Amino acid sequence: VGLHPYIPFVRDLIAQDPDVGILLIELLPISSRMTSDPVPSYPAIASTLDNILQNHGINRFVLAAHSYSTFISSCILHDSCGHPLVKKIAHVLLIDPIPFLLHLPPVAYNFLHRPPRTAAQWQLWYFASMDPDVARTLGRSFFWTEGVAWKEDLRIWMRSGGDRLTDPIGANGDGEQKGRNIAIVLSGADQIVPAEMLRLYLTGEPEPSSMWIRKGWADRGQDEEDYDGVQQSGMHGDLEVLFYPGLDHATVFDTAERRSPLVNVLNRFVQST
Repeated sequence: VGLHPYIPFVRDLIAQDPDVGILLIELLPISSRMTSDPVPSYPAIASTLDNILQNHGINRFVLAAHSYSTFISSCILHDSCGHPLVKKIAHVLLIDPIPFLLHLPPVAYNFLHRPPRTAAQWQLWYFASMDPDVARTLGRSFFWTEGVAWKEDLRIWMRSGGDRLTDPIGANGDGEQKGRNIAIVLSGADQIVPAEMLRLYLTGEPEPSSMWIRKGWADRGQDEEDYDGVQQSGMHGDLEVLFYPGLDHATVFDTAERRSPLVNVLNRFVQST
C-alpha cells in the first residue's frame, strides 16, 4: 500500500517542525503495485538517494525506516556497500526492524511459510505475503546475509558517525567527536519480528521497559559493566530501544499517542544533526 499508512506520522512530523524537510521514498515493487522490474540493487538505491539529496543540497540527514526498508537501510550502512551516502547519515531510527537475528527462522517463517490462523495473520498472508511483487522480492531478491545486522554492526555504525567524526572542529565547534545515535522501535506482539527476543538481545534486560537508553553504548563492551569511560550523551553514539507491549507489526502508526515518542526521537535527532 505504499506510503499510505505513514501519512498520519508524516503529518505529526510536519506539525512538530514545519521548517524541516522530509523526503519520502516509495519502492513500487513492495508497495502493492504491479511492476516489471524487481527492487534495484542496494548500491543502486544508495546512488539514487544520494542524487536526490545532492539535487536538494542536503548534506546531512536523519534516516528513518520501517519494516522492509530497515533491511535496505542495513545493507546501505554496511561497510561492504562503501557508498558516500553513508557519511551523510547523522542518526538512525529503525521501526519494526527486519535485519536483526535473521539467522534464526522467525522472520522468514512468519512472512513466507506460516499457515495463517488468526485474522491478522490472514491479512498479512493475503495482502502482503501473496502480493505478486512482494513475493517476487522476498523470494528472488532477499538474501539475509546481505543485510543481517548484529550488535557489533550497530557499534561500528555508531562510531563511524559520518562527516562529524572526521571533522576536527566537531559538530558544535567544541572539538568533540560525535557518533551516530540509533533508536529502535519494537512491537511486543509483532507477528513478523521476534520482538521480545530482539529486545533481550539488544538490551540484555530480563524485564521490558517502554524506553531503554544507554548513553555512549557504542563504547561499551559485550558486558554492560565493561565500559571505557565515555559518558557524555552523543559520544560515539547512544542506543535507544522503545518497546510497545501488545502491538502488532506497523500498528505503532495507528494513533497519535503511539506515534508521539517516535516524533520526539526524530525531533531530537534532527536538532542534533
